[in-house]
Amino acid sequence: MYIGTGDATNQNAAQDLKLLAGKILRLNDDGSIPSDNPIAGSPVFSYGHRNPQGLTWDNRDNLYETEQGPTKNDEINLINLVKTTAGQSRNVQVLKNMSIR
Repeated sequence: MYIGTGDATNQNAAQDLKLLAGKILRLNDDGSIPSDNPIAGSPVFSYGHRNPQGLTWDNRDNLYETEQGPTKNDEINLINLVKTTAGQSRNVQVLKNMSIR
């Protein structure tokens, strides 16, 4: 199960891994944390988001998300798995940034 949480216009919360705001969370159906989540023991799957609302996958299992800002610069993002020497982390690739004038 994937859950998008908004940052409530607090950008620092989206970067703080101790908080759940501004994140995409991943849980098992029973509410437990998947053993292969990027951060061991944490429901955080991806972080640094403003207000993730739409989540979808393509036929190659790529995860896409849409997020909205308070007034403009809405985005469509591809959430990538990035291998690092420290383990796994998630990387957000902005595919489309849409400004409202």
